[in-house]
Amino acid sequence: MDFLKIVMDGFLSKSKYKILDKYYLRTYREANDVYYSSEEFFDELLAVIENMMNVVSESRMKLISDCHKGIMCIQEDDTKSEEAKKKEIGDFKSQIDTFKSINNVSLHVDTFIRKYGIKYVGLYSGHLYESHLNFALEHLKLAKYTIQLEEGESKLVELNKKQKDLESEQSKINDNAKIEDGAEKSYENVSHLNWFRLAICFAKGDIPIFIQDSKDSAPYYIKKFLIEDGDLKGKSLESAINGYKSYLNQTWGENEVSMNNKNIFSNSKKDKNIRLVLDYCEDNRVEICADFKRFLEEISTD
Repeated sequence: MDFLKIVMDGFLSKSKYKILDKYYLRTYREANDVYYSSEEFFDELLAVIENMMNVVSESRMKLISDCHKGIMCIQEDDTKSEEAKKKEIGDFKSQIDTFKSINNVSLHVDTFIRKYGIKYVGLYSGHLYESHLNFALEHLKLAKYTIQLEEGESKLVELNKKQKDLESEQSKINDNAKIEDGAEKSYENVSHLNWFRLAICFAKGDIPIFIQDSKDSAPYYIKKFLIEDGDLKGKSLESAINGYKSYLNQTWGENEVSMNNKNIFSNSKKDKNIRLVLDYCEDNRVEICADFKRFLEEISTD
């Protein structure tokens, strides 16, 4: 890209000069389409403007230097009266004060172009003032800062998305690991359910796993369990017993036929439910009774 032309077009156009930062932003977005990074684009423009400022500053310093030389020549001139010397030296000092202001010294555009952009000779006219160049420099920095903010926000959005993707992927990995090594404590999700609480009672020996007369014995054991556990939860004893009775009767009766199969250790549920019970007992240091161990040995051969 022709960065000198971009600067000259913006600097020497009255309409663009009023909105230089917007002009630089618009030009950058066009440059970005041809793969210029923001840093590369703005650094190139900055170099052009700083070069202009150096040239104007050198011109100003040369004028000041010439004035000092003029003063020295006057002081060494023996042909002039002291009064004449004083007046001429005063004029030079006044010029020096004028040249020290960045608003009072300019460089004709042609002078700069003939040195740095010969192909543009005759296309531009006007003068380069340091104050105007400072104005252009500040607007260039403002445009660069605006782009950096936009890019920063874009990167932040991208980083947030990557973070969420990583968290999602890590969650999947963790879930898979739990499933693979059995670390997932699924019993925590079922520990409040009637069937699981009965299963723990079987494991502890609070309710016998081997029983003959299930119909007569079920209410007795459930009543004993509910009263000792103190978990009626506002229900009547009879209502609470009914919530457990079918699980107990069908588990004792080894029911595999019923569409509403509530045999806790039926073949279709055996492996999963036993795993849950054993995990619970291990984690909570519950001692498994001998009858339940014998039961596990028997069903493992089925």
